[in-house]
Amino acid sequence: MQSQRNAGALPPACAGGRVSTTGVRLPLMASAMVNRTQRRDPAGRRRFGIDQGQTAARDRRAQSGPSNQRTAGRDTQYLDIHVQPLWASDGLSAGVMLMFVDASVTTRLQMEVRCNREELDTAHEELQSTNEELETTNEELETTNEELETTNEELQSSIEELETTNEELQSTNEELETTNEELQSGNEELETMNEEMRVRTAELDEARTFLEGVLSSVAAGVVVLDADLRVRSWNKGAEELWGLRADEVNNQVFFQLDFGLPTGEVRGIVNDCLASSRRTGPVQVVAINRTGRTITCTVTCSPLKGDGDGEGAVLLMEEVYHDRPA
Repeated sequence: MQSQRNAGALPPACAGGRVSTTGVRLPLMASAMVNRTQRRDPAGRRRFGIDQGQTAARDRRAQSGPSNQRTAGRDTQYLDIHVQPLWASDGLSAGVMLMFVDASVTTRLQMEVRCNREELDTAHEELQSTNEELETTNEELETTNEELETTNEELQSSIEELETTNEELQSTNEELETTNEELQSGNEELETMNEEMRVRTAELDEARTFLEGVLSSVAAGVVVLDADLRVRSWNKGAEELWGLRADEVNNQVFFQLDFGLPTGEVRGIVNDCLASSRRTGPVQVVAINRTGRTITCTVTCSPLKGDGDGEGAVLLMEEVYHDRPA
């Protein structure tokens, strides 16, 4: 009998199966049943193998296979048990020879290889899954990159449009500034012209006031006619002579007025004055003053000079006083 021992222990995760005493590998449940039987009858398992070897010896040599047992340190030891029948010279069975070979290292290595192979398969599957996830992530990154490139192009286009718009706004701003300067210059010119107009208006008002003062101080009636023979001025003397106020006759046609002067008799000298632009008259006509008294009135027509000829006429009307006989 030969036996070898090995104190090494297998990892619990890899101890997935055991072998029987006859060399046939059994599942974990069957192995556990053999172990329990061995605890009850330590010699029973050996007898089982010997009986099997003796039975098989009639036909062929008994099979051998690894077995296991607990050592003192409670580490599992795997043994290959070889059962060989012994024959006497007369051909009868003389016994059985048992050989115990320590197979712990080989068995542990095989189980470690199987466990490592399973771990490698699991790792390979995880790597494949990780690779698929990485490919999916790569596709998503490529899609995101394309979207970012598209967005970047859109942003660049928007920036170019904004730059163009900014240039247009700057050009418009420059044009507005130029227009503003022109408007300011025109405003200054208008202010200058307005100031000149105010000065001229003041001068005209002063001249008009002076003329009205002169006309008011004249005792004779003075009437100013425009080119259409409408009354433009009616002095105080005319009001005293004929009894009509200036606001009553202003802008009225002179020859359509109803007062004491027979206007038809002076139409000729007025037309001659407007046609020749020279002074005409005087002529004497019989008229009725504002008090209803019959008087002799002398009428003289002078042209109203302006920028051109024939812009109007000025009538001077005076009452003729006759000397009383001594």
